Amino acid sequence: MLLEFWEDGTRVYLHAVIDNYSRRILAWRVLGSFQAGITAQLVLDAFHAMNSGKPTLVVDGGIENYNAAVDELVKSDILKRVLARPRFDHPAR
Repeated sequence: MLLEFWEDGTRVYLHAVIDNYSRRILAWRVLGSFQAGITAQLVLDAFHAMNSGKPTLVVDGGIENYNAAVDELVKSDILKRVLARPRFDHPAR
């Protein structure tokens, strides 16, 4: 998850890895700039805290989820990355 917000007139970015089932925050950082590569470090932090098998990373198509650092984790077989399907509600007919 990536959120951009303003704190005291300064732009900050909240990067977080959240368990899709429990909604528990597994790892997070607040940074003063957007850093796509931080996702890989957060995923590793969450992975080491979990100690339970190979996790599946459910992501959107953002650059924070598809970059060289995260690609290396996927290639090393530490985790599986799955692109989430966007929700689409069909209009009532």
